Amino acid sequence: MYDTRKTVLLKDGTQAVLRGLRPGDGEAMLRFMKKTRGESEFLMLYPEEITQTVEQEENWIRRKLEDPNAWMIICEVNGEMVGVCEIFRNRGIKVRHRGILAVAVVKDFWHKGIGTVFFEEMEAVARQNGITQMELEVVEGNERAMALYEKQGFAVTGTIPGAIRYKDGRERCYYYMVKKL
Repeated sequence: MYDTRKTVLLKDGTQAVLRGLRPGDGEAMLRFMKKTRGESEFLMLYPEEITQTVEQEENWIRRKLEDPNAWMIICEVNGEMVGVCEIFRNRGIKVRHRGILAVAVVKDFWHKGIGTVFFEEMEAVARQNGITQMELEVVEGNERAMALYEKQGFAVTGTIPGAIRYKDGRERCYYYMVKKL
């Protein structure tokens, strides 16, 4: 669990709050997921695939908060969830040094520094918890995200051809990226 609360200034001077996931975030999380999935073709699901109820989301949040191998940071501006970042550690003894990272930001807040702040915070969380390798997947064509990840020290280590297939039949590969800590 990420239990820090921190105020940060974004590149444009906007004040944002970083905090951990907490009970009661279910409705805001569902709203955030539907919004971000509608704004970018690079996220895993379409908005209409977000079908869980607030109660189901709250149950998921409770399980996530009880998981000693998962940390989630929420970014809020004026009380609205505008970014979410998560790292979860693999459970097996041979792979528990690896942390899988995921990040999403509302389009109105792209290019304001939220991603950079998330990565700095998650690297600190990873180090504190014995994670020595951070990993993520990025969809082919997502140049904005690739630039951020490379700036943060991630390098492409492989691809998964045809990992994404859109409704219109187009396919994109995943780039698998890794950062050693």
